[in-house]
Amino acid sequence: MTSDDIEENDSLLASIETHLVISSVIRIFLIFYGWVHDQIFRLQYTDIDYIVFTDGSRYMKDGRSPFLRHGYRYSPLIAFLMLPNVYLMPLFGKFLFAALDIVTGYLIYKILVHPRVKLSQSKALISSLIWLYNPLPMIISTRGSADTLITFLVLGTIYFILSGQYLYSGLLYGLAIHCKIYPIIYSLPIYLFLSGSTTRLFSSQILSPFNRAKLTFFFSSFTTLALITYGYYLRYGHLYLKEAWLYHINRKDDAHNFSPYFYAYKTIRDQSILRLLSYVAFIPQVMAILYYSIRYCIQYKKQKSTNHSINLMFALFSSTYLFVTLNKVVTSQYFIWYLCFVPILYPFLKLTGWQTLSLCALWFFGQGQWLLIAYLYQYLRWNVLGLLACCSMIFMIINLVIQFIIEKNFVPKPTVDQKSD
Repeated sequence: MTSDDIEENDSLLASIETHLVISSVIRIFLIFYGWVHDQIFRLQYTDIDYIVFTDGSRYMKDGRSPFLRHGYRYSPLIAFLMLPNVYLMPLFGKFLFAALDIVTGYLIYKILVHPRVKLSQSKALISSLIWLYNPLPMIISTRGSADTLITFLVLGTIYFILSGQYLYSGLLYGLAIHCKIYPIIYSLPIYLFLSGSTTRLFSSQILSPFNRAKLTFFFSSFTTLALITYGYYLRYGHLYLKEAWLYHINRKDDAHNFSPYFYAYKTIRDQSILRLLSYVAFIPQVMAILYYSIRYCIQYKKQKSTNHSINLMFALFSSTYLFVTLNKVVTSQYFIWYLCFVPILYPFLKLTGWQTLSLCALWFFGQGQWLLIAYLYQYLRWNVLGLLACCSMIFMIINLVIQFIIEKNFVPKPTVDQKSD
């Protein structure tokens, strides 16, 4: 490396640090704005979940179960992290989630400049800025949503996998599943990615012996998940399993949301049909996970013209995107689950600026047309429930079209990737 390269890297690092500071200041401003907003307006800026977290912390502070707070359906770890809300100041949790949001943006940069990805630092910086200045994670984190904790844990898992630090990656992955169940869908693509076998047969990949990477990662993640979960079960009993786990697995929401399933749950009265529907709904999600895991973590493994690490990212993104799109319940906070992968994949999409803007506009249009009818239904009491269900279906179709276009234009960087241990 020449002296010019060193100076360029130092300049770029300073630029990254500058943007980290600027984006932090913006989030701090939003946190204080939210506090003022809540004092003035009836419609609160603070997420209702944040209030539930804090109330759960108060119960925990008094030596009681956070699940005594109606609506607390999260890991007790969240209430534990929110204890400073009770002891110090009520805004602590928002600062924590905003900090994790910033770290997520930095992890995007670190993943892209990693030797197993080999993206230039300037392009990695642009991808990082896409997250750091994205208003959606900004607002979600400063409103007090814990979803940035999950994006941090998921991207931290990926970074340590690329670095060969399988013990640490497994620990973060176990924590991610404990805090939110959905990251368990990453188990198959990660398992196939860490497989030492290069055969394209799915059965051979599944049955291939555990190498050091797979053994360390999955032992670490299972141990972390089991110890924390069992520890909280001993402390809070069956109520913990019911509220933090079983509720989310069996969740059926007839309140209007982006998922068209809400209309079925709202209009169908036969409980046997609803139970059948709740199981059938998992089928397209499972098929999507299988498809992208097999295609991008097995079929492309032997191709030297692709970067296998980026194939893993695409498999994780696509699995998450379709898992959310096809889920029985879809809210705006779920979008951040897959949006954290978008800046990572952006440099590997052969989309023009106009095409990128068109996809973004299409995605926002899908939300806008649903939100408009939802406003008429909920606040103006118009009889447009059927139309709202159609809007949910339109939004689902739009997301499927976007996924098709993204996959069609996905081109992994043509570098030879390192093999897993």
